[in-house]
Amino acid sequence: SLKSFEKELFYILRHMTDNDLKNVSDIPDNMFSNIKKASSGTNKLENLITILKNKSVTQARIQRILLKVNINMELNKVSGLTLNDYKKIFTGLPNDTNKIFQDNYQVFYNMEKKYNINGLFLASMAIHESGWGTSQIANDKKNLFGYGSYDNTPYESSFEFTDYSEGIETVAKSLVKYYLNPSGTKIYDGETAAGWYYNGPTLSGVNTRYATDQDWHKKVYSYMELLYNRL
Repeated sequence: SLKSFEKELFYILRHMTDNDLKNVSDIPDNMFSNIKKASSGTNKLENLITILKNKSVTQARIQRILLKVNINMELNKVSGLTLNDYKKIFTGLPNDTNKIFQDNYQVFYNMEKKYNINGLFLASMAIHESGWGTSQIANDKKNLFGYGSYDNTPYESSFEFTDYSEGIETVAKSLVKYYLNPSGTKIYDGETAAGWYYNGPTLSGVNTRYATDQDWHKKVYSYMELLYNRL
């Protein structure tokens, strides 16, 4: 019966530690701040129900986002990810040996919100162009994209920035203004897109005029998949 089930569940909950609860549903630590205050009785059951509901809502939101991830997705739209999602994605990336992307996850999130550009696309471009922030241009000039580089003089011609965030924002604005939106589209700060290199708001569209490597879009997308799969 329901009452019998409730009694059994109630008994189990009374003898479960906070760590047990965490292991059961792999719930983020910050959702357990009130569990210790309710170590017994119905409050513990109510808290667990609330936690599981929140977990379910979060998983459903993430699932909806992941269903839209594909190589032809439109990049001139926000991802729908939260700042906490970004933190989760960029914290502890094995190849981010210098912690450049971990330290700048909020910058990528802010660029997405400010300029209506997919922030994980922007980050994936930076990862690809800088070899996870290990290139000489990235280290010496805080330039994760090789922005401004010409093929015959890549280091000399590339822009130098005061910090990584300045370079990230510069490239975000350039992509939005010249590559991701057709001419006349209202963008940021009351400006309209020039659309000089617009061939569609997708990876292959950007590839057309941004990179001579015809497989550039596939390489960038592989990093996007890696990042999205960390959710």
